[in-house]
Amino acid sequence: MIMDENIMKGLTGVLDKIFKILSKITPELIKGVTELISSVAELLGLKDKDDSSEELGLKSEIADRKPEDFDSREEYVSYLRDDIELNKYDREKLNDESLKEKYSAKGLGIEVGAINEKMEVNLGIEDYVMMAKAGINKVQDFMTIVDTFKEKGVEPLINEAIERLIPMKEGATVIDTLKEGINKIENAKAIWNKFNDMLENF
Repeated sequence: MIMDENIMKGLTGVLDKIFKILSKITPELIKGVTELISSVAELLGLKDKDDSSEELGLKSEIADRKPEDFDSREEYVSYLRDDIELNKYDREKLNDESLKEKYSAKGLGIEVGAINEKMEVNLGIEDYVMMAKAGINKVQDFMTIVDTFKEKGVEPLINEAIERLIPMKEGATVIDTLKEGINKIENAKAIWNKFNDMLENF
């Protein structure tokens, strides 16, 4: 079955959202978020170590086929990675910092969508920002936390819970599950303290 058109409708809006989120955080945090997403995508076999988010985003722009032409996002990523080549004129675009940021945001959006599909979760770029901000930079720590949410049957609305964008009871369940996951990883106390600071500052 070809990817549902309704799933693809909001791609432009999602890209705009990602670009806005990344534009509001420090370059150091952007690097942490990008590395975390890339590490997860690599672990899941969605990309190779040398693949960059900005190249993926640029490839999506020049490619003839679009996400809706594929049965899954993973197939779309494989098509971009294996079938689309960048020439020297394409690569020159990545020397322009504003264009590089645009393509990086686009590539991250594609990677996050493919990760969500493969892991059967619904994480937004803002959730990765919160995790990176708290010091979660190891892919296995990320997987442990996400697996805890899946085991509990709780949607990982981490950003929404911290910013109190969801009902209090639902937010409390998310935070409790998050804490349970964090308690399974190294440096649990330091990481939880950073999340706690975020909670207190909203």
